[in-house]
Amino acid sequence: MKEFEHYALNSTNQLSVLIAIATATLVSEDLACIAAGLLAAKGIITPVGAVAASGLGIYIGDVLLYLCGYLVGLTALRHAPLKWFISENAVRQSKRLFERRGAAIIIMSRFLPGTRTATFFAAGLVQMSLVKLLIFFGLAVIIWTPILVLGAMAIGRQAVVYAEAYSSHAFWVFLGLLFLLFIATRIIVPLFSWRGRRLLISKWRRVTRWEFWPYYVTNVVTFLYVLYLGCIKYRQLTLFTVVNPAMKPDSGFIGERKS
Repeated sequence: MKEFEHYALNSTNQLSVLIAIATATLVSEDLACIAAGLLAAKGIITPVGAVAASGLGIYIGDVLLYLCGYLVGLTALRHAPLKWFISENAVRQSKRLFERRGAAIIIMSRFLPGTRTATFFAAGLVQMSLVKLLIFFGLAVIIWTPILVLGAMAIGRQAVVYAEAYSSHAFWVFLGLLFLLFIATRIIVPLFSWRGRRLLISKWRRVTRWEFWPYYVTNVVTFLYVLYLGCIKYRQLTLFTVVNPAMKPDSGFIGERKS
């Protein structure tokens, strides 16, 4: 940050400073925007120039991430190990999700540090419409860039501290808000109607009564319980064979002749 500011102070060409800001966004978008805001506060560049240079650099970087996913991702999906984990059906479903909710996903990722690279790469991976993507990227940049650049211009160097704190907590705060929203819509709101209360009671009974659990849950619980009985409580490793004493000789154990 200090080296960049020193370069800007000694530069006589404002255009070169703006180009440097745009290039710096490819390394760290947030720090480049904050640096641009600080330079604008000192009058080295204009606020409009700071926002424009930062926004242009971010926009180019986002498009490059999309192209990386588009060009490299499709080839990688056809080869191991990605083809083992990502099916063509999953790619099609993700593409439909981006087509329906692309604007919300991209703008949301712009405000959630740590999610941008993966989101924009994934958009290219599923071959999201380039025209739509360019529009969504533009909207996200128009919303996000002035907030960060002009905020840094108003706050000063303290903006770096605020940005670091935001980056480290934004994702978890977002998850917390989603959890509260889920509680409010799925539990609190239904309590205000008779039908909602009955549905909540039925859901509670399905959760607390094991006979309503799916087989893959009951099997795991049963397996762990049998291990506990055989290995810890009774210390008999063959205890699990005593499942049906009427069946001889191995009580219905899989593989014996009468099972």
